[in-house]
Parts: sequence; C-alpha cells; structure tokens
Amino acid sequence: MTDVRVLSLVKDFLEVEILKGQGRIELSTPLLAWGILDSLTTAQLTAYLEAHFEISISSRDVTGDNFKDLESVCLLVSRLSDDQVLDSGSV
Repeated sequence: MTDVRVLSLVKDFLEVEILKGQGRIELSTPLLAWGILDSLTTAQLTAYLEAHFEISISSRDVTGDNFKDLESVCLLVSRLSDDQVLDSGSV
C-alpha cells in the first residue's frame, strides 16, 4: 500500500515542478511512456526525493520499473526509507 503522505508530496512535486501546473498525475499515469520523466526530470525528481525524504537512491535504483508511474516511485521511497531505518538500527 502506498503511503498517503509520500504520495501527496511526490504528486505535488511532479505536477508543480515537472509539469509546471500544466497537467495532473494519477497513481498509474505512465511517467516514462508519456515523456513526463526523461533523464533530466528523473534526476530532478531523484534529488528531491533524496533531500525531502532523507534517503539515498543509488544508480541501481534508477530503473524504469522504479520510475514508471507515481505508485512505483512511492514504493521506492517507502522501501528505501524502511531500509535506512533498518540500517541505522544495526550496530
């Protein structure tokens, strides 16, 4: 299940910063197939996600599967957030 807070923040970022208010994004909007995300906008989104959610996105995480739609981006954020909590809890 997608975290509603993450969903709202990522959706707002995409609509305001990437689409410049010229469109709406739904959970299953094909971000890559429709050209909403390209190499530049994916880099912008990745930088936003890392800064805002305090996560680290490695190059191996930047895949079509992780950025194909809003749902996959939110799942990536949730997974990496969970991974960091687990990693910081290990001694």
